[in-house]
Amino acid sequence: MRLALAAIVGLCGVVVQQATPFRGGVRVVPIYASVVGADGRRLTNLTARDFTVFDNGVQQTIAAFDSQPRPLVGVAMWDVSESLTPHQHRIRGAAVAFAEAMWPGDRFRFGTFGTEVVFSPHLTGDMALLRRIVREEFWFGGPTPLWSTVEQGLATIAGETGERIMVVVSDGDAQGARAGSRKDLRVEIQRGDVALYAIGFAEAGFKNDLRGLADDSGGGSALVKKGADLNVEFRSIFEDLHSRYLIGFTPKALDGVEHTLEVRVKTRGARVRARRSYIATGAAQ
Repeated sequence: MRLALAAIVGLCGVVVQQATPFRGGVRVVPIYASVVGADGRRLTNLTARDFTVFDNGVQQTIAAFDSQPRPLVGVAMWDVSESLTPHQHRIRGAAVAFAEAMWPGDRFRFGTFGTEVVFSPHLTGDMALLRRIVREEFWFGGPTPLWSTVEQGLATIAGETGERIMVVVSDGDAQGARAGSRKDLRVEIQRGDVALYAIGFAEAGFKNDLRGLADDSGGGSALVKKGADLNVEFRSIFEDLHSRYLIGFTPKALDGVEHTLEVRVKTRGARVRARRSYIATGAAQ
């Protein structure tokens, strides 16, 4: 599989280049940025001087920068609704491949949504435990309360420190009485400084609303081709997640409203994937 723009491309050779660290007590807006060159390969040797950040069109001073791989904390949500019941073997296989692809120090909670919305009680990097959850607690059937499930998933990691990730594996077909609101979720994702990754399967389809929400967050979307090697795909996803640059700036105005963000790099032909907006609140996150 070759994932689209938001997806996982190229090779990963992490080169450490660290500048000013993030410090407590100051509202620093974190931006996690992935960069690929004109040839589609990840660029992992950039420095703070290679980036320019704009807040509502105004260039900002980069106050913090880090290119070291960092442990991830997040929630991975698996669609077990009726629409994906014919593909349940693929979903279970993807969940196992996800657990096996995690890096040391990563901690994730698994959740499923269909007839019921259920989250495992612990954030963990224990592959044996995650495999047991997949084997014993993935029950297929029911509607697809996608947006309300994403909202609940955000709540499960809201109090966690570190690089917060939400992964949703679904066809994106929001159905059911509690389907929820995509618009409200975009704001909640902004407030939580969470990157959303949406993953679908070619044989099951993939709705654009979920992909758009993921792209807005600075995460990405991936469409797994039929017959693709899931272990290879998820290893590539985690390589992408761990090769993101962490860039921070201190906003000049904490006005409580939405600000647009743009991140540029000086390398000719390079493309940046990063969050497109944030809420300028006074609370450090």
